[in-house]
Amino acid sequence: MALVVLMWLVGATFFFIQGVYIIRTGRVSWVFAKPEYQYSPRSVFVRLGYACFYLAISIAMLVILANQIEHIGVSPLKKWLDENFGMLFWCVFLAVGGILYLVQPSKMIRWTIRSNATLADNRSVIITVRLIGLGILAVALAMLAKL
Repeated sequence: MALVVLMWLVGATFFFIQGVYIIRTGRVSWVFAKPEYQYSPRSVFVRLGYACFYLAISIAMLVILANQIEHIGVSPLKKWLDENFGMLFWCVFLAVGGILYLVQPSKMIRWTIRSNATLADNRSVIITVRLIGLGILAVALAMLAKL
């Protein structure tokens, strides 16, 4: 149950961040996509329409989750979290790191790019970093599956 709650919270957070991103930038592309070749909506109303769509999904996910937790009760969730909090923390930490390596590999290795600028343009380096991120994410998900 705790894993389902965690995934719903992650999904709701992502949709909320996407809605705020659209309001701030006007781009309707995903938050993690590169801003190249992407156009802004034509007017403020279109931007608000897209943003309200994502924000409504986020709020609906939170309302459904709160309704189900109220219906089932919080005691099984609290018991599970008390028993597995440390492992859950490290799983989420690894999963976030793996996702960052997958989504923004050049930012994750910028300390090496400063000393060797040719790495930024090297496609095989980016693919290798993404594979490392995929491996880290797989380890985190395997650890979460064991909980």
